[in-house]
Amino acid sequence: KLKEEFGDRVEFVTFHQSFSYEDFVEGLKAKTEDGKLSYAVENGVFKEICENAKISGNTSIKKLNVAIEELKEEIEEAPLELETLKQKKPFTLAYCGNSAFYAKPNAGKVDIPVTIGAIIELYKNPDIKNGDKGVYHPTYTAPVIKCLRKKFDLPDYQETSDRGPHILIIDEINRGNISRIFGELITLIEPSKRAGKEETISVKLPYSKEDFSVPENLYIIGTMNTADRSLTLMDTALRRRFDFVEMLPNAKLVKGNFEGIKVKKILETINQRIEILYDREHLIGHSFLMNIDKLEQLKNAFKNKILPLLEEYFYEDFAKINLVLGGDSFYKKDDKTLGDITRTIYQKQDIDKLDAKDFINIYQNTENNPA
Repeated sequence: KLKEEFGDRVEFVTFHQSFSYEDFVEGLKAKTEDGKLSYAVENGVFKEICENAKISGNTSIKKLNVAIEELKEEIEEAPLELETLKQKKPFTLAYCGNSAFYAKPNAGKVDIPVTIGAIIELYKNPDIKNGDKGVYHPTYTAPVIKCLRKKFDLPDYQETSDRGPHILIIDEINRGNISRIFGELITLIEPSKRAGKEETISVKLPYSKEDFSVPENLYIIGTMNTADRSLTLMDTALRRRFDFVEMLPNAKLVKGNFEGIKVKKILETINQRIEILYDREHLIGHSFLMNIDKLEQLKNAFKNKILPLLEEYFYEDFAKINLVLGGDSFYKKDDKTLGDITRTIYQKQDIDKLDAKDFINIYQNTENNPA
């Protein structure tokens, strides 16, 4: 629903062991064209949403971006002939499919990059000094802006303070190598270090060489399962920069009520017992039992999700699992004797053969019920 309402103002990414800085911030991506291999700098999801957040609500920048895209299409068909504003030196403007145009002076042999970032910064501030905010070749960047104004009726830049929030949701944030993924940006995400704040910090990115800062209207939400043992490996630096908000199972979202079974009561009772026998970080999530309105669905949820989870939690200590389940309907106790050796074993029952009473007993049967 949020994606539908806010579009590119909400981005979602999942961390994993192979996720890298190049995927998250920026990196070189290989491509082939006419049999030739080349490398271009491409933005990762974090840099992309930061760029969107910086221009949020600014119609001037949006019009500039549209004009730049139209110029790209035009130049891909045929290079554009331009000249510098002061000395009137002719040059050819080309685009090679990455984050920069290239100026080719008629009197020289070296291609001069005119980055899209430099175009944006010089458009915002024509008096910016060479080298500030990634603007390194204003002599060739300024004619491009003049061309954009003339060809696409680009208006003067107008600043706006009405910047809406942008949200980056990082699922499984504890599964990635935080130091490798965030790199030098780990400092920039602090609220006091954001762009526009008193302690603003910017860094020069290693691939694009652009000056980069994190806008204050970007919010980062990381989600994780606290029962996951990889939580202990989470980078201390990241822990310090996030507020930790506990999201406990919400039994109110479980509304199943059929054949005398109150599914909400099953979840509440199981979790009460788990909290006593284990801890509150291993409670059963409400998603396992949401939208269940048939006995067959409930059996599948227990067989394929809940019982395997309990076996993992309690290391197949079936006596404790039976305490959680309020009886032995799911794991029958049996004493096996071989010679003079007697051993108690638990036999997992065929869940498909259980009836409604077996599930009702979870919260009705008080025998061996520590809750």
